[in-house]
Amino acid sequence: MTKKARQADTVNEPSEGAVGRRVTMDKLAELAGVHKSTVSRALRPGTTFYQSPTAQRIRAIADSVDFQPDRYAASLRTRRTGTIGVLVPRLSDNLQAVFYESVVRACTSQDIVALVAVTGDDPVAEQHAANALLGRRVDGLILTSTRVNGEYPAQLAQRDVPYVLALRHNGTDHSCVVSDDRAGGYLVTQHLLELGHRRIGIIAGPDHASTAVGRRQGFMDAHRDAGVSVEPDLVHKSMFRWQDGYDIATKWLSSANPPTAIFAVNDEMAFGVVAAAQTRGLDLPGELSIVGYNDIPSAARPPMPLTTARMDIGALARAAVDSLRARIDGEQTANRTIPVTLVVRKSSAPPSFSAR
Repeated sequence: MTKKARQADTVNEPSEGAVGRRVTMDKLAELAGVHKSTVSRALRPGTTFYQSPTAQRIRAIADSVDFQPDRYAASLRTRRTGTIGVLVPRLSDNLQAVFYESVVRACTSQDIVALVAVTGDDPVAEQHAANALLGRRVDGLILTSTRVNGEYPAQLAQRDVPYVLALRHNGTDHSCVVSDDRAGGYLVTQHLLELGHRRIGIIAGPDHASTAVGRRQGFMDAHRDAGVSVEPDLVHKSMFRWQDGYDIATKWLSSANPPTAIFAVNDEMAFGVVAAAQTRGLDLPGELSIVGYNDIPSAARPPMPLTTARMDIGALARAAVDSLRARIDGEQTANRTIPVTLVVRKSSAPPSFSAR
């Protein structure tokens, strides 16, 4: 072994006085007995070297001297800022909030900063928000408010902006990470049909969201496979708001022949359905089964733990960050589809007509 190699494997204690003043990367390399490029590799997550004993030793020394990387200098060298932008329709939506928090966790583990901007689910606002983030020199974008047949992803591609579509896709682009919404809609509807329900209402979401379209397709598929016709008056498009669930359910439950089950294509609307049913004094789930979608944290809580379709938001967020990072590095990435599972709780049961 050469003298230089032995030196690289020897732990050098930080020199007295290093703590308390800014330590440069050159100084950290001197303290660790390695080249500056080795320090850079040791501080960069996502590489094979990052987990090596040498890299761990370098990071331990960096922590002991409170080393803070100079991101500005690094960005001048690499033309990267170590930040990404995340565009969401609204953070008041629990799913979007959980997704953004999951993205932040995934970014933190890779030493990336995630900045969020809200679009209000409006295409014009989406472009303004994206341009604002790009003006802050983010390295790429994760978009969750993309519309079916939306043209903005193609515009970003023309500008050579790395991006990934998450949660939703636009029907044509090949850089998305989504859940299997059609399969999820099928699982929910199959569950209700197997319980014996034949008049199932679906609060179906908007046509511009691929999530809503896929779940509605799964609803139709399950009816077709079971040989059960879909009642046209029990398919109601909507936005994704609690109020939509409440208003549409109130209308249906006031009719002469109400549904025995309602599938709301997100949990927020399902909670609105629960409120509408409770306002009418219905026994749940005896007189009305209610199923949601997404399994947001509040879905499992009393007084009405909600049967719902669960997508792994953490896995989806990690896949979106990994895909975006690859695209920032100039790599092509394939679509990713995250599986969906059905979580059966107390809000669904066989239909009962005794109280009607």
